[in-house]
Amino acid sequence: MSLLDAIEKLLKKIDEDVATLLKLGPTKTIKTILEDIKTLNQDNLNKLIEIYTAMSFQDITAQQIKKYSSNRRYKEKTSSNGGKLYRSQRKG
Repeated sequence: MSLLDAIEKLLKKIDEDVATLLKLGPTKTIKTILEDIKTLNQDNLNKLIEIYTAMSFQDITAQQIKKYSSNRRYKEKTSSNGGKLYRSQRKG
């Protein structure tokens, strides 16, 4: 289980516990506090999703940069030796 999965599991547990406590009919003050906790918990889950999305985008971008760099180095090698590397790979 990844760290993000563990955090998401804990946030869901908090949400479930708050919902259970709200069903017990708490006093107005306690109800307000529980509703605030529920809202903050949802905000944390939304932030977690934003972080995960940003990390995924960053990973995809890094992969594309790496692929571009590899292709460029290969092209530089083949053009700097007059295409000999390319011709030798086609024969073999």
